[in-house]
Amino acid sequence: MNYEQAETSHSGTLADGLDRLEKGAALAPGVRLGPYRLLRQLGQGGMGVVWQAEQLEPFVRQVAIKLTNVKSQSSLVNAYFEVERQAMAQMVHPYIAQIYDAGKAQDGTLYFAMEYVQGVTLDVYIERQALGIRATAALLGLVCQGVHYAHQRGLIHRDLKPANVLVVDLTGGPIPKIIDFGIAVGVESAGRLDLASAGTRAYMSPEQQNPQQGIDVRTDVYALGAILIEMLCLAQGIAPHDIRSGTFHSLLSKPQQTTGDTQGEQQIDLQGLRGDLQRIPLPLRMIAKKALAPEREQRYDTALALANDLQRWLDRQPVLAMPQSRWYRARCFINRNRIASALGLTTAMALVVGLVLAVYGLQEAQDARLVAETRRAQAENLIDYMLGDFAAKLEPIGKLDLIDGVASRALSYLQEANDQDAQSAVHRAAALRTVGDVQTRRGQLDAAKTTFALADQTLNNAEALGPESAALLFERAQVAYWVGYMHYLDRDFTPAKTHWQRYLAYAERLQHMPGEAERGAQERSYALTNLGVQAFESGDIAFASAQFDAVVQQRLSLLAEKPNDAKIQAQLSQAYSWQGNAMRASGRLLEALESYKRQLATIELLLQRQPNSTEWLESSASARQWVSRMQLSLGNTVAAREQLELAIVSLERMTMTDASNRLSQQRLAIGLSDMAAVMIAAGKWHEAETFAERAGAVFSSPSDAPSKVWRRLQAIAQLRAGQIANTLGKRAAAISEVTEAYEALQKLRSDNPNDALIAAAFAQAVLDRYLINGGEQADLALAMQVLATPGLQQSNPDLLDLQCRLYVLLGDFARANEVQSRLRAVQYNHADFVRFLSTHHPQGASQWQQLLPPLLSLTPENFPMSQTESLSLNPTRR
Repeated sequence: MNYEQAETSHSGTLADGLDRLEKGAALAPGVRLGPYRLLRQLGQGGMGVVWQAEQLEPFVRQVAIKLTNVKSQSSLVNAYFEVERQAMAQMVHPYIAQIYDAGKAQDGTLYFAMEYVQGVTLDVYIERQALGIRATAALLGLVCQGVHYAHQRGLIHRDLKPANVLVVDLTGGPIPKIIDFGIAVGVESAGRLDLASAGTRAYMSPEQQNPQQGIDVRTDVYALGAILIEMLCLAQGIAPHDIRSGTFHSLLSKPQQTTGDTQGEQQIDLQGLRGDLQRIPLPLRMIAKKALAPEREQRYDTALALANDLQRWLDRQPVLAMPQSRWYRARCFINRNRIASALGLTTAMALVVGLVLAVYGLQEAQDARLVAETRRAQAENLIDYMLGDFAAKLEPIGKLDLIDGVASRALSYLQEANDQDAQSAVHRAAALRTVGDVQTRRGQLDAAKTTFALADQTLNNAEALGPESAALLFERAQVAYWVGYMHYLDRDFTPAKTHWQRYLAYAERLQHMPGEAERGAQERSYALTNLGVQAFESGDIAFASAQFDAVVQQRLSLLAEKPNDAKIQAQLSQAYSWQGNAMRASGRLLEALESYKRQLATIELLLQRQPNSTEWLESSASARQWVSRMQLSLGNTVAAREQLELAIVSLERMTMTDASNRLSQQRLAIGLSDMAAVMIAAGKWHEAETFAERAGAVFSSPSDAPSKVWRRLQAIAQLRAGQIANTLGKRAAAISEVTEAYEALQKLRSDNPNDALIAAAFAQAVLDRYLINGGEQADLALAMQVLATPGLQQSNPDLLDLQCRLYVLLGDFARANEVQSRLRAVQYNHADFVRFLSTHHPQGASQWQQLLPPLLSLTPENFPMSQTESLSLNPTRR
């Protein structure tokens, strides 16, 4: 393909355009790569080349395209390039260049298209614009905010310097754009890995130059300090381009006798430079000195703390880097309140004296307020960090176990905090809620219950400390949800309903607060959905179904107004899931299948935007599992297997990412057990045995205190393993598996007599033990009695299947035929159910033969397959 041909190719992606180029063809101005047309090369380095390009479709805009250099590709280059793509893809911030598109061509070329910044580097901008000292400090504060945002998303830049900060001059003032995350590393991994020394020496911290002990976000704080002092020098007409940042700290600390760099670099008059530095205001020099401290413990903890100190200087407030003497505080106070008009000397002096005395008199109050402000700042920084990771769904790392240390330290601080006002109490409760969310996702449910209870108590204190606010009501609603959710997980639906009714009440009060109508309405919708969940679990399917249908319609209406809103799409996917659950429980199998398919299609749209999101991978796997179950119930065994195979791939990926996550393990074990059921339906017993063994291995993994849900699901997997072993002639193993499952479910049933899911599983265990061990009619009567447990969804085809089998074995063919008629009416066509009828009810089996797919194996066996619910349902999560 020649360049003219490339120019006329107007469709596809950038990767398609790269693949269409002839092997070895060079990039050049005018070449068309997918929707982009190259304009000019902007730069080239060790990891790739950057081009300015014009995007022509679906809309026109200028972009910058960065591509790896195929000729010089190495695993290290590709690794760093991939880190940069992932880093920039997850960040949306006004002070960081935004990524638009990314991918990989067939020849291995990695690329991403990003915002084209029509600006100049930070140092050039300051020199050209003759920016004053205050404007320079303000601009550096914005850069610090962008760096802090990156730290929240788990990335350390490692190469901050003026050349990697572009400045755009807009009407409202200069805007910095941080670029080149090419050697960035994850926050969590940086502290443990033996990283190679990388970066630009003048801006590298001591630990970055000798990184054996690891680095953290404070290495970027050091670079920001070096940039700050250099830019302040430029603003004052000083040009110390050849000075290492370590020298700056020495110059800011004490007089220097040295006249040159000991490493043989260019000789500089350091004493003269020290004199020049005196022209920079002392508080700014002290801020730079603190940021440049050789020991990281002496620096600012975060880039935001550095930005805040710069803002304090701009606001003529006392900066934290300065010794906090009373005279210094008084002087700052006076500077903030300069007299605009000319007063007489006596009046002015009297005013100054009065102001100084006032400062002295208010000093204790100011100190108390400073403590409160510091506490709030700590809580806010913690919340920002945790929620920043959640917003990105841990995409930089993909592993919840890596934030255990953060959660532990946060919880330690939050448990000891002593709130002085309502605002700080609300902040602390929000942080506690976040830690509880982490613990829940990690499967640490007992710890989460304690944390949410502490958050609830903290909010009680907040109500006593101050008036009702929107922040307080919002947090009360969130914590009420989580406390209810803890009861829900324990299948204690009555207290769950109580707390979710509290959730609804707080949401409605929030809705009536000024400016909170939209957020309050959103929370009210969540609360109503959760109450629908409670009704669903309690057996009130009609009420729950009406709730879920209404929520689906509401979400569709919102999506019509905002078709690309990811949050609304996520909410719609949850609504489809619950709508499908209600339809399935009502026996509306075909409608349920369509709802689950719509759920899956919505999640796939979200995955296209965030292909590495653990949340959407998990949701996609869950949706595929439900689609598979519906296909299996309708007799479409092949389709059921296809969907489940895709689900298991995602579940295995998540488990490998975080091997210690019990919830991920549980989901994988459920998927493997479901696949064993599909293989049973298809008559592929050896494959079924393999999947059952894999599920059993996951469920048997060590655990200090397995949850009730875990033990129930483990027992269901054992029942399937026993059924398979019995078919393969392994009678002893079959008896062992089924007996152990029966005893475990009997104990769970005794402890939780009103739990519908445990009741259904126990009824299945009674039936399996009867068929494999040989039992009495009384056992079957017991199973039938258990199926009458309040809350069991009597119209659920899975339970009707089990009920019909029991009637057949009891010899009550009239009732069995009635149940068969109900199942036929909803097109229930599960292969194993038909197989059971062919063995135990020949007349009944003949009625089903015409409904079966022609290629389905119908080898008669002497036991049924468990159709008990195998995946615990979750209420709305945010």
